[in-house]
Amino acid sequence: MPKSPDVLLLIGPGCPHCAAVLQHLQDLIKQGRIGELRVIHIAERPQIATELGVRAVPWLRIADFELEGAHTLGELREWIERAGREHGIAEYFLDLLAHGQRGKLLKHLAGHPAHAGELFHLLGAAEATIDQRVGVGSILEELAEQGLLGDWLAPLTELATNSNPTIRADALHYLAMTASEEARTPLLAAARDEHEMVREVAAEALAELDEALAGRS
Repeated sequence: MPKSPDVLLLIGPGCPHCAAVLQHLQDLIKQGRIGELRVIHIAERPQIATELGVRAVPWLRIADFELEGAHTLGELREWIERAGREHGIAEYFLDLLAHGQRGKLLKHLAGHPAHAGELFHLLGAAEATIDQRVGVGSILEELAEQGLLGDWLAPLTELATNSNPTIRADALHYLAMTASEEARTPLLAAARDEHEMVREVAAEALAELDEALAGRS
């Protein structure tokens, strides 16, 4: 069984939902679903809210998940369960994208760079919707602009051999964005792919890679 996560809750004066969220968390800690519950009143400890960038309460952190606003007991229980799942972070990312919180996702990655691996788990999920792929793609493009996508050549190379041609094509597109010479090998291999769409994307990606490398020389 996974270890029960710790929870940090920030509450404040005049908050209409703080009492309910606090009560739910107290019920969950009694049930043994939470390891430790720390509650901070921001009127008494405003520096902590500033350090965490908290602008509204209730605000809570469950393991690595940061949540805001009112949540039912069932919702909090679900987030606690996600904290113990293998790809719980990926589910958190999807929730942020679904609620238009791309900036919050990027901030999370800045503080937890190793969690970027969950983006490739999402990219390789056959059941991912178009909206989810577009959302993940926007984050990967941001990482590319920051010069960080090259750190993830291995998972992209693996996705370039996925059984799903759409996933292969997506991986080739992002391989070109790494602007790394090491991306050439999987792109050349994909140029001989059995699927015409993948071959076309590989050719475009190779041209983009050449252009990117030429611009750096």
